[in-house]
Amino acid sequence: MDYIPLGALRFYLAFAVFLGHGLAHESLFPSYQGLGFQTSGVAVFFVVSGYVVLSAFFHFYHGAAAKFLANRFLRIFPPFWAIYTATIFVFWLVDPDMIAKTMTLTEYLGNMTLVLSYLQISSLKHISQAWTLVVEVQFYIASIAIFTLLSQRLTKIPMIISYLAICVVAYGFVLATDGHNRFYGGAQFTPYFALGAAIYCHHQNIFSKKISWLMIVFFTALSAHEYDFYIGTIWRENPFRLIASLIFIGPVVAFIFLAGRVLDGPYMKIDRWAGDLTYHLYLCHLAVFTVLNILGYYNGLSGLLIAFVIAISVSFISFYLTDKPIRALRSKLRGRTLY
Repeated sequence: MDYIPLGALRFYLAFAVFLGHGLAHESLFPSYQGLGFQTSGVAVFFVVSGYVVLSAFFHFYHGAAAKFLANRFLRIFPPFWAIYTATIFVFWLVDPDMIAKTMTLTEYLGNMTLVLSYLQISSLKHISQAWTLVVEVQFYIASIAIFTLLSQRLTKIPMIISYLAICVVAYGFVLATDGHNRFYGGAQFTPYFALGAAIYCHHQNIFSKKISWLMIVFFTALSAHEYDFYIGTIWRENPFRLIASLIFIGPVVAFIFLAGRVLDGPYMKIDRWAGDLTYHLYLCHLAVFTVLNILGYYNGLSGLLIAFVIAISVSFISFYLTDKPIRALRSKLRGRTLY
């Protein structure tokens, strides 16, 4: 399988989340608060995950569910543990009282597993953006279980159709039961993952072009429905939010369609470099904003620029301390070297 150029796209989405949270600081950017770039970025992150998981199953993990989950575990948790621990430590250095009042050792250890957040016992204090990791983990487990069961009885095309049908049913069940805040509430995001799977099918020519485009249109509409439901009345309160979302989502959708092309040479290296930093940037950026705000350095656009430089620097350090050392193990699980 050729390298799929999604690194720059993922970095772009992480920057959208960074910018959205940065502009959401009411006292500094009152005109831009609530534009929701971060919501747009997260939504398309889920689309990319849907694409990648289907691709990974068919190319590397068919009949190897345990290896897939182990690889995902190694991808998600070591950077999360490192950045979350560093966040709590730095917060304790700059504001000991804040940590003393808001965090216990039991809560910290529970948050490290993400289980307490799923059970709604803990709110992932000081790393609230990690709620998306809870959704991603649920998606990985559910998807690989469905793929494994279906692949025992069905060929590729019926299996994909069944998988997408299950996504639609799961989303409908959440809506019908008002289950967004229940233990199965993560299924509200299945339209995004299904859209990513439909785009993968389009790139791989699994279905005819007409059917592929119909699938993409259908799941795009379903994703738009979920996006509107998730945002709620904010559309009416801030109509410019729709424009802001389209400014980000429009180029991103075009970029996703280009993901079927193959990159090589320096462009591939840049794309991989960007992809390597994405997850770490996503995990650390809120802590950077918080620390700069406590210290009084988060002032206007200059503060936003300082935050970005620091966040990128932290991302580099985190990548080389957590991701790179375990890359050989992940390559072994995958059966192919991770560049």
